[in-house]
Amino acid sequence: MPAATSPPPGDVPTAFEPRFLATAIGSVPHDDVEEAVSLVFSLLPEAPFWPQLPAADWREGMMAQYVEGLPGARLDHARRKVTLDIEDAVIGLEDVERAYESGSTVDAGISSDHARGLHHFLHRLESTPAPRLVKGHVTGPVTLAIGLETSYEERAAIYEPDLARMIARWVGLKARHQEEAFARVAPSSGTLVFFDEPSMGSIGSAVLNLDADLAVDLLATAVRACRGLTGIHCCGETDLGLVAAAGFDVLNFDAYDYLDSVVAAGPGVRSFVENGGMLAIGLVPSSLPHPAAVADETVDSLWARLLEVVQTLTRTGLDRELLVRRSMITPSCGTGGMTVELARRSLELTARLSERARDEWCVEGDSNPHEVTLTRPST
Repeated sequence: MPAATSPPPGDVPTAFEPRFLATAIGSVPHDDVEEAVSLVFSLLPEAPFWPQLPAADWREGMMAQYVEGLPGARLDHARRKVTLDIEDAVIGLEDVERAYESGSTVDAGISSDHARGLHHFLHRLESTPAPRLVKGHVTGPVTLAIGLETSYEERAAIYEPDLARMIARWVGLKARHQEEAFARVAPSSGTLVFFDEPSMGSIGSAVLNLDADLAVDLLATAVRACRGLTGIHCCGETDLGLVAAAGFDVLNFDAYDYLDSVVAAGPGVRSFVENGGMLAIGLVPSSLPHPAAVADETVDSLWARLLEVVQTLTRTGLDRELLVRRSMITPSCGTGGMTVELARRSLELTARLSERARDEWCVEGDSNPHEVTLTRPST
């Protein structure tokens, strides 16, 4: 992939309304990259995502995929583990900060060794009618900093504030690199990058002794590197009111198993949507906690669940029409832990549930469907 240069910011509208647009989380169980990319474009043509293939190469897993080029990062292929050499990381702190402040993604590329799906996806995108959105994804800074052990007493990088902030900047640059790659091959499409943060559900628990303000600061730092739409994907029970404060445009939550977390954060979620935010409702079961559940679901059964979600959210005071306009449909998580057949079914049900929601609520498309990229202040 050639080195990217940052496109000049433009005067672009911010009021994108997805109206139950369907997309998905990144991981798939395939080892055939062409099959995976074809599946994505066939089922989710309005908002395709590039597929991660962790089953094909461990470097496409959450901890390894985005550390390429990160100062101090060491890949142990024998143990399939990534660590952070603290001395080299400290030496590289200023380099990462300069790149972040200037918006330079030259050193933040993602090679085909770490993301075959991305490169095949971009090639296919060049010859495909422009979608409304092109979706990318990165491992969120909190999860990555928790998962990276440093060479100092095997202490997680999250507990070294300077290193944690370096990781947050680096994650932001990886996200921006994707935006720029999408813009080169599909300049009329909007971009959406999800920050995948499964660790956010452990904030404030006995499992993770981490200050919530630091977590939000890391998220906000990563998001500020982006120019297009950004979202956060949280699987499990998560304080959505907390993550909403980090500056994302989209909150993606598991509504299949953890609808109670939305109820608990009702006022915060309502304020988020009323102030222009969007919800990505993860309603089709996928990898966790029970990957086989999707075999028992139908469009009708999921439609009944969607009605329950809408009723639950409107009981918090959120206007129903506004909710309909500003919601997406996704699986509850990535499909990487499923069989190929169940992953296909999960994505098929996601697409069909999106169609059902649009048909039932007579939702029309946006008048300017491709004008979705946000202009953000320079970092």
